[in-house]
Amino acid sequence: MVPGNSKWLIKFGVTLLLLIYLGFNMDWDLIGKTIFSIKIFPFIVSCMISLLSSIPLAIRLRILLKPTVLEFSLIRLIQVQFISQFYSLFLPSGVGVSIARWYKITQNRYGRGMFFAITVLERAMFLMTLLLCAGIPLLFAKDEAIQTFRSSILPVIFFLLVGCFLFFSFFLHSKIYNKFSLIIRWIQSKFSSNLIRNILGIYEDIELYVKNRHLLIKAFIPHMFFQALDFIHLYLLFVALSVNLPIITILWISMLVLLIMTIPFTIGGLGVREAGLAWFLSLYGFNPETGVLLGGMMFMQLCLHAGLGAILNILETRQS
Repeated sequence: MVPGNSKWLIKFGVTLLLLIYLGFNMDWDLIGKTIFSIKIFPFIVSCMISLLSSIPLAIRLRILLKPTVLEFSLIRLIQVQFISQFYSLFLPSGVGVSIARWYKITQNRYGRGMFFAITVLERAMFLMTLLLCAGIPLLFAKDEAIQTFRSSILPVIFFLLVGCFLFFSFFLHSKIYNKFSLIIRWIQSKFSSNLIRNILGIYEDIELYVKNRHLLIKAFIPHMFFQALDFIHLYLLFVALSVNLPIITILWISMLVLLIMTIPFTIGGLGVREAGLAWFLSLYGFNPETGVLLGGMMFMQLCLHAGLGAILNILETRQS
């Protein structure tokens, strides 16, 4: 069996086990009753905002593509974003969209290293924003119910944030970049394995953004706009399900769930998203079914993106 296939099967198995566990431990009568109490208007608005969030993502990507040989219109990048979300339904969460976009943009030919470098930058932006949006509210949280969890997770968030800041200081601070470059050149002169050459190739592609750091700073603008839209549409899902929590609490819960989903445990984030929301909401006295249903609503929105992506993919295939 091909190693890639075995990894996919493992993730599929983990997804299936989580869903079976949740299925046997949920009160489906309660879930059924709760579904009929969902507020339709905030749910529809949330879906619309969720669809619109693909636009700033495409703008961010177009900015980061400028110093590379890869050139695409904004409309094409929006199409690729939706098509990639269709394929991501069948790929591990956290990396599914990135893998699909990488293939659609490069066609597995020229510019693969450059696009991989862009993906690393995008993931670093995403990770740093999630950590800040989860860590700052938790730092000032006074709820007795989460103090044990808060004291356990904050050191981890702080450690990861330090890593993110060090990563971006490489681009923004000339002295750090120069010292790191000396280390890289020394490694290049001492080692010649294929792995080292591949790593150095990615480094050289990332180096483009040291020389064009203004593009990196510029890309943060649509990135922050995307994160704002992302939170608003998630907040509206909480409202639609009548989960009455302070906005700051909803912020750290939703950001931590998204953070957990960046780890490719399962296919499409299924099971992990629902279990995470069920556990976090249980800290505030909500039943697990509420968290599972909330996760299901998030997955429905993912399917909405994927459905649009599937239509675009069919049209693209027919045209070609």
